[in-house]
Amino acid sequence: MKVDKKNFGRFFPKLHEHSALINVPSMLILSCNTIEILRLRNTLIITMQQTEILEELFLKQTKLMGKEGLVYLKDKFKFPEYVVGVNETFVNFIDDGPASELHLKLAVNEFDPSLRSALNFADPECFKALILPLGLEELRAVVQYEVMNLQALIVATETN
Repeated sequence: MKVDKKNFGRFFPKLHEHSALINVPSMLILSCNTIEILRLRNTLIITMQQTEILEELFLKQTKLMGKEGLVYLKDKFKFPEYVVGVNETFVNFIDDGPASELHLKLAVNEFDPSLRSALNFADPECFKALILPLGLEELRAVVQYEVMNLQALIVATETN
């Protein structure tokens, strides 16, 4: 009997189990993710521009009013970075990526700098990482954190 794609599970049960665990995204999902990446990139660029303008305005306001506009925290934010159910500590992030060398002024740097490891839109490897579901979720986290920072700056400038 010839072994082909249809009946290989009978002859190689372990291989059949492992092939069932691999979830390859379809071309439709990758295409939709690409469009979502372009939308999020545009949102990120606009938000970064608005944040830069509002930061300058906020600093001028605080200087004019004689206030100090900076809040100093003793420690950075500490969040659990481990997989639940594993006895040893296991970091579940990709720390270094093609965008790790880029020094972008992003609000997410105070939360977790490893989220921006694949944030270089010009690099082909970053783009491949971003169109996958995990990369898209990381990009969404970066954009949402940046939007939250922008909203906090809007409130700060209006209350000064």
